[in-house]
Amino acid sequence: MILSKKLSGKFFIFFWAIFANHSTSNNSQLRTQIRAFTYCKFFLYKKNLHRFNLYRRFFSYSYKLFFILLISFFQISLFSQTNREWKKDLFGRSYRVTKDKILFSIDEDYRKTFPDVSQVSIHLAESTELETRRKFLDAIFLNRSIIACNYFFDKDKYFTREAKKKLSQLLSMNQHLEKKIQRLTDLSGCYQKEELILRNDSFAYTILTDSRFNLVFPKDEFQLAREEEEYNWKLNYLRIYLSEENEEETLEEVYKNYENKIFSKPKDRFSLMIGETYHKHNFTGDYKALWDSRRGLIDSIKKSIQFERVQLSDSENKIAFLSKDSSGINQKLIGKEYYFFKKNKGFFVLLLYPEKFEKLGNDIANGMNIQSK
Repeated sequence: MILSKKLSGKFFIFFWAIFANHSTSNNSQLRTQIRAFTYCKFFLYKKNLHRFNLYRRFFSYSYKLFFILLISFFQISLFSQTNREWKKDLFGRSYRVTKDKILFSIDEDYRKTFPDVSQVSIHLAESTELETRRKFLDAIFLNRSIIACNYFFDKDKYFTREAKKKLSQLLSMNQHLEKKIQRLTDLSGCYQKEELILRNDSFAYTILTDSRFNLVFPKDEFQLAREEEEYNWKLNYLRIYLSEENEEETLEEVYKNYENKIFSKPKDRFSLMIGETYHKHNFTGDYKALWDSRRGLIDSIKKSIQFERVQLSDSENKIAFLSKDSSGINQKLIGKEYYFFKKNKGFFVLLLYPEKFEKLGNDIANGMNIQSK
C-alpha cells in the first residue's frame, strides 16, 4: 500500500514536469526548479526500491526459517509423544520413559518376578514405585535381586549403588520385621538370556538353571516357612508350565475324559523346589528322612504311590512315584533330588516333572549347576 502511494506521487510529479516543460510560460527558472525536484524524486524512488528488495529478501528467508523451525518443533513433539507412551518390559509389565527418568506402573498386568540383567534400570524404577506404594517387602526382595545381577554379571556399578542405597534405607525402616524379611526375601535371582541364577547368602549356595522357571510367590508366608521347636524351615517353589495346544486328543481320549467328568485338562509343569533348614541344636540324623517327614512321605504313603528312590551319588538321587492331578488322573512323576548339609544349616533341591517329558527333564537337570560353600 505504501509503495503504491509513492509510485502514484512519482508519476504525478513526472507528468507535471513534462507539462511544465511544454508550458507557454516563459519563466525558465520555474521550469528548472520543477525538473530538479523531479530528479530528486526519481533518486528517492530508486533508493526506496532498493530498500524494498532488501525487505523482500529478508521476509523470504524468514519464511524459510519459520518453516524449518516449525518442522523441527513437530519432530520434537512427535518424539516426546512417543516417549510418553507406555511400553512393555520383558515380562509384559508397563513402564514409560520421560525426559529425566523411567516411570513404572503397578497395574493389572503387573506380576512379581526376578529382574532381568538387560533391564536393570526399569527394575530400579519398579523398586521406587513399590516403595511409594509401601510394598516394602517386595521392594527389598527386588533390590536384593538387582544386587545379585551385578554380583553374577558385573553390571553397571551405578545400578548396584542405587540398589544398595535403597535396600539399606528399607531395612532400616523395617527393623521390626527382621524375621519376616529374612523368610520372604533371602532368595534372590537374576535372568540373563536363557539362564536363571539363584542365590542365598544365608545358606551360601547358588543355583544355575533354566530361565523358563518362574518363582511362585506365596499369599500366606506360613504355607512355605515356619519356625519349629528344633529347627526353622522354608520352601521356595519355581515352575515351568508346558503348553499342549498343538497336541490333538483322540476320540477315545475325549470319550474317556467325558466318562470321568474331566472337562478341563490341567497343564503339565516342571517344578523346582528348594527347601532350607536352620537347626537350633546339633543335628546328627538322616537329612533325607527329615525332608521325607516334612513332605509327609511316611512308609505307608510311599507304598501307596509306588515311591522309588535310587541314589546316584552322595548328594544326588533319582525318584519316581504316582501322583493324581487336579482332574483325578494318575500320572507318573520322575525327578532328581540334591541334598546338602553343613554344621547347623542344610538345603535340598528337587526337580520334578511328568515321565512323558523325561528327555526335556534330563536336559534341564544336566544344565543345572548347584554350588554350596
